[in-house]
Amino acid sequence: MLKLAVELAGLRLPFREAVNVAAELGFDGVEIDARGEFTPQAMSQTALRQVRKMLADRDLGVAAVAFRTRRGYATPEDLDSAVMLGLNYP
Repeated sequence: MLKLAVELAGLRLPFREAVNVAAELGFDGVEIDARGEFTPQAMSQTALRQVRKMLADRDLGVAAVAFRTRRGYATPEDLDSAVMLGLNYP
C-alpha cells in the first residue's frame, strides 16, 4: 500500500497546526525541517517525547527529516558553515 507524507514547512503553519492539518488531510507521515525550532540543540528529551506523542496521537510517522542548505551537500566547499549547526567547517 502506498503511504503519503507531507512536508510540514510547505504548509506554512506553526508545527502543531501543521501536524493537525496533515492528519486531517489523511497523510500517513510528515517531513520535519531540522532548522529553526527543531535543531538538535533546541530539542530536549522532553521535547522529543512530546513530538513523538503528538505524531502518534494523530497516527502520523516521520517520513523524513530535512536540513536544507543554500547549496547541495555534494561540494563541501560550497556548504554554508553558518548553517551547519553552528560548527566551523574548513
